[in-house]
Amino acid sequence: MRRGFPVIRAASVMSAAALIALGLAAPLITQPAAGASASNVRVTPRSLADDTVLGVFSSVGGGVNGTVAALAVGGDDTVYAGGYFANAGGNPNADGIAAWSNRDDTWHALGSGMNGPVVTLALQGDDTLYAGGGFTNAGGNPNADRIAAWSNRDDTWHALGVGVTGSPVQVNALAVQRDDTLYVAGLFDFASGVPDTSDIAAWSNTDDTWHSLGPAWPLQINALTLLGDDTLIAGGPFLGVGGLSGTRNLAAWSTRSGNWSALDRGVTAGCCVQALAAQRDDTLYVGGRF
Repeated sequence: MRRGFPVIRAASVMSAAALIALGLAAPLITQPAAGASASNVRVTPRSLADDTVLGVFSSVGGGVNGTVAALAVGGDDTVYAGGYFANAGGNPNADGIAAWSNRDDTWHALGSGMNGPVVTLALQGDDTLYAGGGFTNAGGNPNADRIAAWSNRDDTWHALGVGVTGSPVQVNALAVQRDDTLYVAGLFDFASGVPDTSDIAAWSNTDDTWHSLGPAWPLQINALTLLGDDTLIAGGPFLGVGGLSGTRNLAAWSTRSGNWSALDRGVTAGCCVQALAAQRDDTLYVGGRF
C-alpha cells in the first residue's frame, strides 16, 4: 500500500467522562470526579492463538490511590503508569507517575514525581520516558512545565527547554519518531516561546530545540500517532488546519515535505477525535465521538 494513502477505520468510543470513570486515558483539563476506582491498574489476561482469553484481571501491587490516565510498557519488564494519584502500592513519592517492576513485583517512584497530573506517556527505547500533562514541576525541576523526560541512565527528570505555556494549558498527546524527534500536542500557546507552536510542536533531541509544525491551531489536539516514519496523524476537536479542506478533527503532517494534508474528508460529524492507532501496513484506526 502506498504511504500517504492509509486505510482509515473508525469506531465511536465512550465519552471522556466515562473513560475517566474507568481509569482509562482521556485528555482533560480538570481533575476527574471523586469516586473513581482506586485500584485501576490491572494485569492484561493472556491470550491463546485462537483469541480465547485465559485468566482473570488482578490488582498490580495494590494499584494507586487515584485515577490512571496513561500507561507505557518498556522492554525491560517495567510498566509505567501516569495519572491523578499521589501513592502507588504504598509508595508516597509516586506523585502522578510510578513504575511497576515485574522483576521484583514492586511499585517504584520516579524521583519525587510531579506536582500535577500526568495524562500521556511515551517511551524512547528503554532509556527515556516522556511524560505530559498538567504539572509544572517534575522531580523538583521547575522548568518541566507540562512536559518532561525521565532518564533511566541517571534516574533524573529533565526539562525540554522550559516546557509549554498558555492558559488553559495541558499536554494531551505524545509521539516519538525513530530519528529522536518527539511530537507534543494538547492545549497550549507556545513551546518555550517558539513562534507558531500553538497546540503542537516538535522537540529535537539532535539540537535540543523546539520546532514549529506550521501555523497555529484553532483548538486543541487530543491524540497523535505515527504512520511509518514520515507521517504524523493528529486528532482532536479542531475545525481545520491552515484553511485546508477535509482537515476537520483529523489531519496528517508529512515529516518529509513539512506540510499538513487531509485524510479523505476528515471527521466531519460529531464532536472530536479522542484516540488514534496505526498498524505497520499503514492502516489507521480512529476513535472518538462522531
